[in-house]
Amino acid sequence: MMKHIKEWEMKGISGAVAGIFFAFLLVPVLILLGTSFAGERGFTLAHYREILGEKGFLQALRNSALLSSVSAAAATALAFVLAYTIQYTNVPKGLKYFVRLTALIPALIPAVTYGAAAAYLLEPHSFAGLLLGYTICALPAAFVLMYHSMESIDRKFMVVSRIMGDTPLRTFLEMVCRPLLGSFAASVIQCFTFCFADYGISAAAGGDIQTAAVVVWREMMGGGPNAGRGAAAAAILLIPSVMNVGLLYYLGQHSVPGGSHFSEEIRPGRIRDISCGLLSCLILAPVVCMTAVILVVPLTEGQPGQLHFTAKYISETFSDPSLRRACGNSLLTAALSALIGSLTAYGAALAAKRSGLGGRLKGAVESTALAAHAVSGVTMGAALLLAFSGTPLEDTWLLLAVCNVVLFFPVPYKMMKSSLAGMNASWEPTALLMGDTWLETVVRVVTPNAMLALLRAFSYCFVNAVTAVNAAVFIAGARTMVITTEINVLQEQMRFHEIFALSLLALTVNLAVGSVPWYLEMHRKHAGESERLVKNPHTAAGRRIDW
Repeated sequence: MMKHIKEWEMKGISGAVAGIFFAFLLVPVLILLGTSFAGERGFTLAHYREILGEKGFLQALRNSALLSSVSAAAATALAFVLAYTIQYTNVPKGLKYFVRLTALIPALIPAVTYGAAAAYLLEPHSFAGLLLGYTICALPAAFVLMYHSMESIDRKFMVVSRIMGDTPLRTFLEMVCRPLLGSFAASVIQCFTFCFADYGISAAAGGDIQTAAVVVWREMMGGGPNAGRGAAAAAILLIPSVMNVGLLYYLGQHSVPGGSHFSEEIRPGRIRDISCGLLSCLILAPVVCMTAVILVVPLTEGQPGQLHFTAKYISETFSDPSLRRACGNSLLTAALSALIGSLTAYGAALAAKRSGLGGRLKGAVESTALAAHAVSGVTMGAALLLAFSGTPLEDTWLLLAVCNVVLFFPVPYKMMKSSLAGMNASWEPTALLMGDTWLETVVRVVTPNAMLALLRAFSYCFVNAVTAVNAAVFIAGARTMVITTEINVLQEQMRFHEIFALSLLALTVNLAVGSVPWYLEMHRKHAGESERLVKNPHTAAGRRIDW
């Protein structure tokens, strides 16, 4: 009887998750594809012939491919250096904290803002500005992947390599670089996918340098919108995304196995430490400069060398009713996205890791995560625009929030699945024997132990909802304008003070929300270390690894 209840409870949760993705992912994408093939007399390829026959769109595809390839390779290489500096050198701890925080800062500020900052600092509408903006905005994702991949390398093999008489260079190549080949490829693919389908940076800094995402927006939302051509252009953007997701899935089957996490002393290397420290500072200099512009411009006025502090621009920005409304809309949408997104990911993870559902149903959950990963923000925004125009959901916060839930689902789902997989598998059977239902066990036992992962998922969804622009520019209306869509409008008017003031608010809020799970994690880690030392005060010092 208890098993029967458990299955129905879990099937209900799985059904709710499936319903969200059916209504807001599958159906809109099918409508988008149907629109791209629809003509006055039925099925037609005319829209594809028209859009692909335009030199402008083909050039936009080439621009996107070139910018994305160079930016993805650059972001991956730079992220490797930053992660190596933290994981394998003896640079001061303060510098390591600086490198880690600074590398993640671009994820807390809307990408469209970095496009505006590139246009502000460099020659407007330059290829160099686009490349800089893409590389900086792709850096956080590449850094997180490299950092955790290095953390998972089994470092005992480095000891063996040195004992066998390998040179430091050979040890570095064989024991650090070689295990990371899959992570290098995954990072390049992820960064390429992000850059290829990004609208915000290219809209802010591109100008006459068109990209594929801008063409989709122009066809769907421009002066003479053409739904058929816009749908065809958006459908074409699905092709590289689907291919890249397939490659990521393949690489995931050949990931680096988890290594040992014992405390080891890194071999002294003054030249290595100085070189990596300086190189990391040099890499992060553009991030610091562009972030400084975002922080300083709205708080100062005057000429270079004669700047003085003023609160005038901040006051003017937040006195504007439309900008103030956009800020409120952003916070509301982000909170709604984070709440629905974290609970959706939790429910899906419970189905995958803590249920008795069959393999097919669990496989459907995994397929949902892959499908969400395959649809870019631009394509998703265009699909939702076509699917919900003229319905009660048009121009609503709920549509914006659910769009964010679908787009960001893969990462919080992976967070929750990893957390649940590490818990004791006997909790539910034991609780059932004691008379508790499965749902009571989840509420009383599983959820408290998953709370930190839930907070991480909430934080991830919130931060990304505040900074998201690719889908929002299609579905946000006059009543639901958010910070990023307002920045997109202000960029066209070159109102940099207001742009950076709004971005400063976004950064402040995201830092506050993002710091909560980090603080709790550090508190738990220090508490665990203190308890371990109390139980075993004679723990031997770690050995030294030579690399």
